[in-house]
Amino acid sequence: MDDAEKKFSDSEEGSSERYFMPLLGPSKSFFRLEKIGPGNSSARLHSHSAVDEYYLLIRGKATLKIGSRSVPIEAGAIIGKPTGPDLSSQIIADKNEEIEVLDMEIWPDRYYNEKDVILYPEHGELFMRGNGWGSIIPWITSMNTDDFRKNYDTSYQRHADGSWSSEKFDGHRRRSGKD
Repeated sequence: MDDAEKKFSDSEEGSSERYFMPLLGPSKSFFRLEKIGPGNSSARLHSHSAVDEYYLLIRGKATLKIGSRSVPIEAGAIIGKPTGPDLSSQIIADKNEEIEVLDMEIWPDRYYNEKDVILYPEHGELFMRGNGWGSIIPWITSMNTDDFRKNYDTSYQRHADGSWSSEKFDGHRRRSGKD
């Protein structure tokens, strides 16, 4: 590889990556060619709030974890995963051979530096990525939104354990006009 190619590449034990986005220019897409060694994966099991993901298995046989299912895949398989937290995915090189995957991410309404919430269900994390964010939040701290909707018009303070207590904030009033 010459110096220019090295700048668009990365290598770790068990995998190597070539980034194509810099060659294609800034856009609403990200393309990466990954070589993944036996026993490794392309990424953690995850989903995005603002990214459509596509994978093309170029070489080898692997397992696609998608939602709660594990599906065997082989070279030529194209996988499309729409934006949203309800469908996590991961490709695992578990067939005792190196695989090659073209990882394609498309941001329908945003640029790469804008906000995206990534869910890692097996690790119990929410990753808030983008300008001004950069936070990892333990999944266990997330809660059902029923009480939020029910109490939206009341003045309250949320606590770390998920409970809340009534509080009076300046300028807060119910949308109905009542206190």
